[in-house]
Amino acid sequence: MNRTGPVWLIVAALLVSVPSLSAAAKGPAPEALDPPEPARRSAEAAPSDTAPAAALGRENAAVPPKRRDAQSVTQDGTFLPGTFAARIGDQRISAFTFGGYDSNASQGGVFTSVVEGAIVNRVAIRVGYDYLQSQSGGSVTAGLRFGILRQELNGIDLGVLIQYKQKGFYQSNGEIELALAGSRRWNRFGLYANLVYGQGFERQERDGEVRLSGLYTIGSRYNVGLEARSHFDLGGSIGSPLPGSPPEAAFDMVAGPMASVSLGPVALIAEVGAHAIVIDDNGPSGGTSAGAIALLGAGAAF
Repeated sequence: MNRTGPVWLIVAALLVSVPSLSAAAKGPAPEALDPPEPARRSAEAAPSDTAPAAALGRENAAVPPKRRDAQSVTQDGTFLPGTFAARIGDQRISAFTFGGYDSNASQGGVFTSVVEGAIVNRVAIRVGYDYLQSQSGGSVTAGLRFGILRQELNGIDLGVLIQYKQKGFYQSNGEIELALAGSRRWNRFGLYANLVYGQGFERQERDGEVRLSGLYTIGSRYNVGLEARSHFDLGGSIGSPLPGSPPEAAFDMVAGPMASVSLGPVALIAEVGAHAIVIDDNGPSGGTSAGAIALLGAGAAF
């Protein structure tokens, strides 16, 4: 009688049953177990810093970190002396001020100060003060800046500025100013451009501006560039000049190099250039004048 048959049957039965016994001893698979309720709530409310970006959601993973240092704000164009920025940056509040001297006889000392606060990431409110030595007293500006397009989404930054100016282009009455601003960066180089239209109140004067700046970043905190801005009368004045107002200019242009250095939240800015003015007057004050202008300033972002 062959006794090896039952032995092999017993061995086969043991081999089949061992994996099942091991799985039963280990218990259910880990994924089948729900974590305790407090642990699950904590994980949902505060995901771990080491969790993969995909687990945090594509939207959160795509959001870049906030940039509120002066160098980032400078590269956005916020601290350019004569060009409006198209982009509403990550800063909550920014402020900058410039002062200097213009050698033209109709100019003299100049001073500008602007404070801007972001209401949301696409809207900012701004208040400013401008002073020109040749004019009696300073003037106040107040307005809103809107960011429409973003370069990372649309290939270009595009924005609109609307503001009230207590004094317009070489006249004492106020005006409403509307500006279309665009900008784009290619790695270390940024280009910024404005088209501006101003509409006077009392004398129905109209004027336009073209502003253009280029800025190149050296290292992580230095910037050099060129800036040009032209201002021209579009006509339409009614009545005689207001008492105390300087001779009206038909054309005005400033152009020259600039440089800045960023130190944490603070940026230091300097600009020099030539300033040409064409006076629209048949009297002795008419004609063309040219001079030099030099500006020093500082900006801060928080």
